[in-house]
Amino acid sequence: MSLISIKPLPVPPEPTYQELRASAYPSIPSQLDMQYHDAVNTTATWVEAIEAVKVAYSKPVVVVEEPIVEPEATPAEEPAVVEEEPVVEPEPTP
Repeated sequence: MSLISIKPLPVPPEPTYQELRASAYPSIPSQLDMQYHDAVNTTATWVEAIEAVKVAYSKPVVVVEEPIVEPEATPAEEPAVVEEEPVVEPEPTP
């Protein structure tokens, strides 16, 4: 008689916030019905239902850290050398 090796089942990945949020929304027919009754009765049940899902499954905040850039050290400023243009005297006219 041989022994049978049993492999454990793979662990399913955790659902993303998008998957959780999508499954929490009311169905489209229910949302359309809410919108109709909101228009007839001047209520806001559809808006409240959607906001409740958005609050319960809000988007995760992604923090992007920018690298710290140190300013480059500038060499000590040297006095600027100004080259003077040679003075050209006009030739005397006869």
